[in-house]
Amino acid sequence: MRLFRVLTNTLNDHSVHEYIVMAEDENQAALIAQGNAKANNPFDGYNTPAQAVQNTRVLAVQSTNLPDCIEVHKFPLAMARQLIGQQF
Repeated sequence: MRLFRVLTNTLNDHSVHEYIVMAEDENQAALIAQGNAKANNPFDGYNTPAQAVQNTRVLAVQSTNLPDCIEVHKFPLAMARQLIGQQF
């Protein structure tokens, strides 16, 4: 099992969803991410969960270089200070 970053988009949704998926290969990672369409907000919008899964396309699948770690974001330390409100 490895970690994969998977980007998806659902028809008529103007956003891209990023999933971190543990899978055996890229195909399985894509299927897992696609199957999770609408999982966070099952009653939001006009699509049923089944329709959302059917209308979701996988834009990209990227494997990590390490089996158990993925860097999700990298941003300036000054930005973290503003967001978190701590001095470090």
